[in-house]
Amino acid sequence: MGATNRLVSKQISREANVTPGPLPNEFLASVNEHFDQGTQRAILQLYRTSPEERLAQLGAGLGRLDCPALIIWGDQDPYIGARFADDYAAALSGPSEVVHLPDAGHWPWFDRPDVIERVAAFFNTR
Repeated sequence: MGATNRLVSKQISREANVTPGPLPNEFLASVNEHFDQGTQRAILQLYRTSPEERLAQLGAGLGRLDCPALIIWGDQDPYIGARFADDYAAALSGPSEVVHLPDAGHWPWFDRPDVIERVAAFFNTR
């Protein structure tokens, strides 16, 4: 991961999203500009030490949160299974709404830009 550059970012974005092709060049340029070695190491460590069992344990701590929550999950996320959306919602103490997007991947707002309006509406009514 320490060798992440624009070409690698494009490949990763192809694999993580349902929408064909890489993420927009402007976005990838911004990501690469801020994606320093420390950030890369932290993300790599997160993925290496986060098997599904560990993610489930981390989700158990969500019970301390009692505020309204909106959980939007791309069901085709190749990295973190969609079942975690429901598991995390069940672990929350406060009210939660889960939205599964069957046609979205790891970054659902890129596959489904319309989801941004839903997020804004959710928080504007709170």
